Amino acid sequence: MVKCSLPPSPSNRLSLPVPPRIAPFDFRKNAAEGIRVQVSCVLEQVDLPVSITWLKDGQPLSSHHAHGTPTLARLGLEVRMLDKYSSGLVIPRLQAAHAGNYTCQATNAARMATHTAALAVSGNVAPPRAAPPRPAWCSSGRGAAALHRTQ
Repeated sequence: MVKCSLPPSPSNRLSLPVPPRIAPFDFRKNAAEGIRVQVSCVLEQVDLPVSITWLKDGQPLSSHHAHGTPTLARLGLEVRMLDKYSSGLVIPRLQAAHAGNYTCQATNAARMATHTAALAVSGNVAPPRAAPPRPAWCSSGRGAAALHRTQ
């Protein structure tokens, strides 16, 4: 049996890549339809190269699709690489169809890491409207006239 060993030195140390670690993110609770929503997937630590992918309900959000309309276009979503370590998911106008579980998936040579956040969408909440002005009735003795107040 032959046994080989090298004395410890910086040149012969085995260097393993640092696996990705995703900073936790979350969506606003019961977000109202019509608002703009954005979350960022930020890698707190990782060795490059790394790929960042978004999924909705376990299915990749892609700009390319072999069969039919791409998921991003169909849902009206935008994915933006912010830098080498972060990606943003933007929903310009929130709709009920956007509700679900969104996952950021980061993969490098060491392993894959994921973080998932649930997005709940509440019904369209319109801002309260002021009641229309009611006319004020005046009498001059010769008849009545309606005066409209302005705001």
